[in-house]
Amino acid sequence: MSQFSKQRRQLMIGGMAAVGSTAIGSTAIWAEGSPSQPEKFVAVMDWLPSWKQAAFHLAKVKGWYRDVGLDVQVDDGSGSATTIAQAFTGRCDVGLASLSTMAAARSKGTDVVAVAGIIRKNDLGMFVDRKLGISDPRQLAGKNARIIFASTGFQSLFPPFFKNLGIDVNQVNLTPMVTGSVEGAYLAGQGEAMITTVPYVSPIVDEQRPSDIFMFADYGLPFPAHGLVVGRDTLTRRPDALRKFLSATEKAWHQVWYGNAQEAINALMDQRPQAKLNAQLELKRVAAYKPFAGTKATEGKGDLWMPPEDWEAAIKLMREAEIVLADSKATDFYTNSFVRES
Repeated sequence: MSQFSKQRRQLMIGGMAAVGSTAIGSTAIWAEGSPSQPEKFVAVMDWLPSWKQAAFHLAKVKGWYRDVGLDVQVDDGSGSATTIAQAFTGRCDVGLASLSTMAAARSKGTDVVAVAGIIRKNDLGMFVDRKLGISDPRQLAGKNARIIFASTGFQSLFPPFFKNLGIDVNQVNLTPMVTGSVEGAYLAGQGEAMITTVPYVSPIVDEQRPSDIFMFADYGLPFPAHGLVVGRDTLTRRPDALRKFLSATEKAWHQVWYGNAQEAINALMDQRPQAKLNAQLELKRVAAYKPFAGTKATEGKGDLWMPPEDWEAAIKLMREAEIVLADSKATDFYTNSFVRES
């Protein structure tokens, strides 16, 4: 099965379980945990298995979660929007998701907040087939190039991106595609350009369809990319468990970025053999994403700490683009209270 195809339909979970229930996906075991009697904790990923989930599986395989008194269940996801909804309703304790999607969802009434940054530099960008000879993305409007993209939450960033280029979004030929199919379509020759999460796809594009890359972050959109989100209720109900989970998770991410990433990929493949992942490709993705792990403002800081100035800049742009409410404050969307600063 193609790694870019939609591999599995969403796991259907029932309504939020009452306290005392042991239903799958519930957050009902509230007792303080210990290594001998670990406390249940459910983490839902953003999508199907990939390198981005390796750190969580590494912490589980190495026993780092159990060492802090947690029995962590790592579930696959079916898109950031679904994961965010699960965190909001309490069907999971924490979710890995796009933080720009989270910000937009929060402004529509989904009461969630980011508690950790993982990919702290915007990874969204555009591949343009090198055959077009494009040296500046502004040239796309004149060439009537077809730009393909997946129909997901990040398309709300298109208007401000093209506005920063001095182009009306209606001047470009944007073609939505089903999530999971766009990368394969681009590699097969469809479209002249593709908007996607660049470092995830670049190891394959480099080999199969040489392209120039234009990052949204370089054109006035410095958004935090991916992180961990929780429902507001979790912050007050399970602060100790959350803090323990994040401490063990940071240890795993530190190894991914600065230590033995291969061990993390091995843990992922051990925990998700049915995904039939290509270990070398996933390792290349780790290397491609490493420059996006932090920004200038994160230098010398903890691996999950989120810079206030980066959030201020992001929310300012989102207010101007009417993605979030006009009275939104950056602190509405994130907290560093559960991670170390340095």
